[in-house]
Amino acid sequence: MFEIRVICTEPDVLEITKALSAAFTTGTVRQQRTRDGQRMRLYITADHRPDTASWTTPNKAYADAPPVFEEMASVLTLAMSLHRPGGYTPAADREYRLRKAALLDRVALSDGGPWGPEVAADAEQTAVAAAVAFAQADSLGDHKPGPTGPNSQCWALTTHRGYVRQEYARWLADQ
Repeated sequence: MFEIRVICTEPDVLEITKALSAAFTTGTVRQQRTRDGQRMRLYITADHRPDTASWTTPNKAYADAPPVFEEMASVLTLAMSLHRPGGYTPAADREYRLRKAALLDRVALSDGGPWGPEVAADAEQTAVAAAVAFAQADSLGDHKPGPTGPNSQCWALTTHRGYVRQEYARWLADQ
């Protein structure tokens, strides 16, 4: 992470901010007038943009996944087993959260598939919520995540659904 300082005219602030956001992962832009009051000083915390080409794509992550309806049944079975006496373990809970988030991601990616466009629109929001919840739970857990951990700033670019895909692909490969 590094700090960028730019001195520019006020009309250029928006254009410069957009250009820096396109080139880097940026934080909040802090603005201050120069001493003479004629120009603006911009202070921007930035980091290199992650190499998104190496991320697991949905096609790669879900290539060997079971059909969606089969996965729905498996996720439901996992959910029920977690609530039975002796059924809860941290590993089983993580598997449930992961498979549920991946299932919702797949439904959201289907653009309505067999269930209709209104379900797909809701699925998009639900997939994001499940992915964020999974990443938050993973950040508190003691497992070893894939190459990019759940707390990485880069997942904000994909609303953590990229993290779900990375972890699902790893989990599926281990089965």
